[in-house]
This record gives sequence, C-alpha cells and structure tokens, in this order.
Amino acid sequence: FIAAICTASDAYIPSLIGVPKAIVSHVVKSILSTSFILSFASVVFNLKSRFCKENAWQAEMKGDVTTQRRWEAYDKLGTFVIYVMSFVLG
Repeated sequence: FIAAICTASDAYIPSLIGVPKAIVSHVVKSILSTSFILSFASVVFNLKSRFCKENAWQAEMKGDVTTQRRWEAYDKLGTFVIYVMSFVLG
C-alpha cells in the first residue's frame, strides 16, 4: 500500500505542484526505505516473541525456573535490540 502511494506520488506530484522531481524521488525513497525497515522489524519482533515465549513456557513445564527467567530476559533484551536497530536504520 505504501509502495503504491509512493510510486503514484513520485509520478504525479512534480507535475501537479511544480516541485523538482529529484526532491520528490528522494522523499519517496526515504519513505519506502523506512517502511521496509519497520515492516522487517515487526516480523522479526513477532518471531522473537513467539520463540522466547515458547521456550519460557517449556522451561516452566519442566520446572526450571532459572531457564524460564533467562528466556524472559532474552525476550526483553531482544525487544530492546530490535527497537534500537529500527531507530538507527530508520
């Protein structure tokens, strides 16, 4: 959806309001790059969350509280890393 809007705006905005095509193309590429980075981060975040919660649950079922807490900490650390990388790359 975002790619379609950006492509359409790249094609029509310069002729409609008299903005140089280079400026519009730069803005469109920036928006597309940011949206792809955030989409990828969202997918990685969901996979990480499922993986860590599943392992924490398995540790809880085995009665290993230390491993369960460790997986919960990995989940929090992974969330922090994903947010920082998304911020830096975006």
